[in-house]
Amino acid sequence: LLGYLWAQVQNLRPLADLAGSLVAQAPADSDASPTVAPWAAPRERPPLVSEKELLMRLALARERIADFDQVAAFDIGRSVRNLPRELRFFLNDQTLLIAGASRDFVGRESVLAQVKAFLEGDEDGYCFVLARLGVGKTALLAHLVAGQPGYARHFNVLSEGVRTAEQFLNNVCAQLIGAYRLDPGLFPKSGNASTDLLRRLLEVSAAKARGEKVVVVIDALDEAMTGTRLPGVNPLTLPRSLPEGCRFIVTVRDGTEGWEPALDAGCAARTL
Repeated sequence: LLGYLWAQVQNLRPLADLAGSLVAQAPADSDASPTVAPWAAPRERPPLVSEKELLMRLALARERIADFDQVAAFDIGRSVRNLPRELRFFLNDQTLLIAGASRDFVGRESVLAQVKAFLEGDEDGYCFVLARLGVGKTALLAHLVAGQPGYARHFNVLSEGVRTAEQFLNNVCAQLIGAYRLDPGLFPKSGNASTDLLRRLLEVSAAKARGEKVVVVIDALDEAMTGTRLPGVNPLTLPRSLPEGCRFIVTVRDGTEGWEPALDAGCAARTL
């Protein structure tokens, strides 16, 4: 929250600078001294900012504040409330990404129906959603997570350097511990969570879920495949099979070569 508010302060600083310069340049009344706001310290006059640019920045600020309101309404941050400070360090919460990507989401009813059918079915395993670049894979998963804040989630974002197995494992393992109130001592102090730890946490989470499915949502598996890899090599070291009651929803850019991870024969793998 503090980081978000600080970013908004920077976005709105031109307004404060403009107001400060106008107050500083106001003509002094012969009978009264001009009133100067305490935050309007003397400074050089800022470069002129057009009304159009100010309106654009104001519109952007309103959008981001609306995103924050949406985050609060959907309670997306629920899973991290019970985490100790040392575990929160390993989170990549991506809450604003979810809020922004799910803004004004419409359509995709047929895909959502198929995903829901997989989640409510009898098979434990993976549902891979393939689609071309730019058709809304991230928006789809963001919408899904916004409606189900208990789902663990990880959005690979190549442009932000979020693409490694270490980031994925630390992020999701920490979220599972928070969401299901598991023992924080299960998480290694070094932060090097492993696939074995993820599987163990999934098993314990499923046992505490009382019949509800434990769901992990992963966006843009293809953005984790930036190096040369052999077919079947698993870029995020995803488990080869999932415990009973656990489901993974994974989006992949259609046309990515060698993306499909090698899974055990008994692990479901549906592709949409």
